[in-house]
Amino acid sequence: MDAAIEPYDPTRYTRNATIGENIVFGVPVEPGLVGASLASHALTRRVLADLGLTEPLLEIGRRIAATMLEIFADLAPGHVLFEQYSFIAAENFQEYGDVLGRVEAGTASEADRTRLIGLALLYVEPRHRLGLLDQAIEGRLLEARAAFHERGPADSSHSIAFYDPQSYCAAAPVRDNVLFGVVAHDAAMADEVIRETLAEFGLDADIYRCGLEQSAGYGGRLLFPAMKSQIALARCLIKRPQLLILNNAFGAFGQTEGRQILTRIRAAMVGRTVIVAGRDLACDEGYDLHIAFDGARLAAVQSGAGAALAKDWPVPSQAGPDRAERVDTDEIRVLRSVPIFGDLDTARLKLLAFTGERTVFAAGDVLFRQGDESDAAYVLLSGTADVMIAAGDGGPDRVWSVAQNAIVGEMGLVTDDPRSATVVATSAIDALKLRKDVFLALLAEFPNMALSVTRLMVKRLRDNVASTSQQGPPGGERDP
Repeated sequence: MDAAIEPYDPTRYTRNATIGENIVFGVPVEPGLVGASLASHALTRRVLADLGLTEPLLEIGRRIAATMLEIFADLAPGHVLFEQYSFIAAENFQEYGDVLGRVEAGTASEADRTRLIGLALLYVEPRHRLGLLDQAIEGRLLEARAAFHERGPADSSHSIAFYDPQSYCAAAPVRDNVLFGVVAHDAAMADEVIRETLAEFGLDADIYRCGLEQSAGYGGRLLFPAMKSQIALARCLIKRPQLLILNNAFGAFGQTEGRQILTRIRAAMVGRTVIVAGRDLACDEGYDLHIAFDGARLAAVQSGAGAALAKDWPVPSQAGPDRAERVDTDEIRVLRSVPIFGDLDTARLKLLAFTGERTVFAAGDVLFRQGDESDAAYVLLSGTADVMIAAGDGGPDRVWSVAQNAIVGEMGLVTDDPRSATVVATSAIDALKLRKDVFLALLAEFPNMALSVTRLMVKRLRDNVASTSQQGPPGGERDP
């Protein structure tokens, strides 16, 4: 359980919770204490000022903003990765660029400072991995927690159900009361731990009836990307709109599933207007009007009558200033050594590292099994693993090993086929997990990465043809 759940402890900093959640250390009852809004809360600001934490959090917020503007600058506004991973919405990029400019010029307003502190309060070191927290800052944040709780009852606007190890917290979901902690961001078996614990104490039947009341988190950050998209689409359809605009609404789904959902939505909207913005929308799919862009240029407009036109239409860039610190992390150094990422620049590698999930496996753990759904690829930051392919004729399994800097599972994401091998850790592994929706979104956005994957697929096909009689892999790793 220690590997999967980080318990709430009043005397310890909860590393898998946000900075703001660590200060509050309870369940806020009023909106002004949730997420970035906490930066505007009077008691919070007094506590931070009294303990000398205002400037450190301002610097953390500045570095977060600079990093977001660097690694997300080249993505199209409305891209699925903005909603899932960026601290800053695409439409606010220019605004935060201006804020950073005023901070560097020494002319930042109190509103600018509050914005940046709000970003800092959303930061989780194990999840975001920007290296912005150390033990000294965590210790000072614990002092802020104690001061916040001590002064809270005297503040009329203070409304929080504090965590108490000896009491059931009625304001918290059932799930949080069962765990009384946070699921670690690098935990591979957390869901199994929860299910096994409920079954052990005979609670599984009751929980099945009433549910875990799992929180969606601030801005839905605790939901899976596909679930967030499904909820957003359901909200739209429940309103029965006369005009429905779907702007890159299917990036969290696979291509087949996305098309099936779109078909059902169009059927539900018959007689009303649907505008769909996205990639790979063919003009022969029954739309009344089809508009195509080539980068920032309007390439063609085709209606039912077949009329077409083309003209230049320059679109202003959303790119913000490049002010992020250029210090390579271990993740970026390893990603740079992986062949399919070798042509990506530092900003794109940072984006890849930021959107990946740090995951750990013990020796003997299974990363995935042959026949499983291909839902993620893994980049080995450290450790070793065996790749095993079961022989269809009952013969011995074919086995080879992979080590640090290897990537496994990426071809299944591209081909959408089940896993073709089982991968088992032979030593402790620290890996970067790249989810399918993120990996495919990056392939669609960055041609260099897509070209590298194509080259790797061709090389593996050539090597397989040349080594059909061999028992092991023909040189480089082959994808499971």
